Amino acid sequence: QEVVHDPSPRSRLLTMDRPEVLLGCAAVVLSAVALVNVTKSRQNRREELLLSLLQRNERDESPKDDRCVGESPTGMKRVSSSAGFHRVASTEALLGGFTMEQAREHALQGASAANSKTPAEVLLDLQRGNTRFWMGSAQRPEKSAFERRALIMKQYPSVAILGCSDSRVPVEIVFDQGLGDLFVIRVAGNGLDVSTSASLQFAIHHLGDLFVVR
Repeated sequence: QEVVHDPSPRSRLLTMDRPEVLLGCAAVVLSAVALVNVTKSRQNRREELLLSLLQRNERDESPKDDRCVGESPTGMKRVSSSAGFHRVASTEALLGGFTMEQAREHALQGASAANSKTPAEVLLDLQRGNTRFWMGSAQRPEKSAFERRALIMKQYPSVAILGCSDSRVPVEIVFDQGLGDLFVIRVAGNGLDVSTSASLQFAIHHLGDLFVVR
């Protein structure tokens, strides 16, 4: 009578577990890929929604739109259409509550505050920003959507900096400054030639009283 060798329980367990382990790993990988795709899809939909709200808000604020019948106590435009009013309200709430006029006034206030600083105060702000950068506590000040739109028409930098074009020392990041704070001219070696001096002259003559840092 032929005797068939029975493998040990451990070898049977290993033989049975290998395909199950492979299938489990494959399922985990597929789940992770699906989760990433869902996250990206949600982010894309969120960005598309924000862009759509901005475009609709611009159409609602257009002078050609005769649906505006008044303003609320907060300055928000009211429209005869209930859907239009809720669209404007939701957009402004999403973007921080600024109308374009309020954003311009806010930018002018920031410009007045920047122009009132002494050279010592401006230098101190740059030194503090540089310290935050090197300490790993940079604030990265960013403008809201309406503030960025207000800066489209005019800029109010308080400092003109002639910096090096070295990729390791981007001026705004190194000094922890935001949009519209610095007028930066970058060239290899911080060299002062015809083009860089012309840029500095433009900044001084057309952007107001600036402090020049080299």
